[in-house]
Amino acid sequence: MVDEDNDYANAVLDIMPNAEAFVPEIWSLEIVNTLLVAERRNRMTVEQTQASINWLQSLLITIFDYRRDDWIFLGGQGFMRKG
Repeated sequence: MVDEDNDYANAVLDIMPNAEAFVPEIWSLEIVNTLLVAERRNRMTVEQTQASINWLQSLLITIFDYRRDDWIFLGGQGFMRKG
């Protein structure tokens, strides 16, 4: 959001156009909720929200079901597909 600045988050944003992200199923709902709350609190405009959605849709984001047997939990490092 425009009124926030975080070095770690900015570094992640910088690499995202060239990376693949694996996110849990609830991720989409969390994103929608975050954007809606930001709009309601006047931290983002409708245009900024749409721009964020367009940007997110341009990224390589894979939604996965972590309960499936083909994923291995790596602790704080996240998940990895078997094989």
